[in-house]
Amino acid sequence: MILRSRGMADSSGKDSSPSERFRALEVYPGETPRELYVRLKELFSKWVRPEQKSVKEISEMMILEQFLRMVNTEMEVWIKERNPKTAEEAHFSRKPGRAPTKARGSSRSRYTIKHFHIAGSGSNFATVV
Repeated sequence: MILRSRGMADSSGKDSSPSERFRALEVYPGETPRELYVRLKELFSKWVRPEQKSVKEISEMMILEQFLRMVNTEMEVWIKERNPKTAEEAHFSRKPGRAPTKARGSSRSRYTIKHFHIAGSGSNFATVV
């Protein structure tokens, strides 16, 4: 779901995604507010593609991206390898018993999420410990 766009590299030399370019956007020297607005709108459209997706699909895409930004690096790689289409798929595909989030200013995890199923309900739930 997280697409990479060729032709624009980040500082490491790798192509950056439209969402990364949208979030890292800076004002060019001498750029007018109108020019900045046009660039923001263009990058947003390349990233979200609103003409091709429903509001629900756009919401899921943005939630999934934020979820991946918040988990530790090892978990992010593990989840991306499974190519989830939604944040819910990413959440339930994660390794059981592993702490998924980063503590502020740290690469160490601070929470553990435990999954459980209530028999007969058809629902899965999670609790943060």
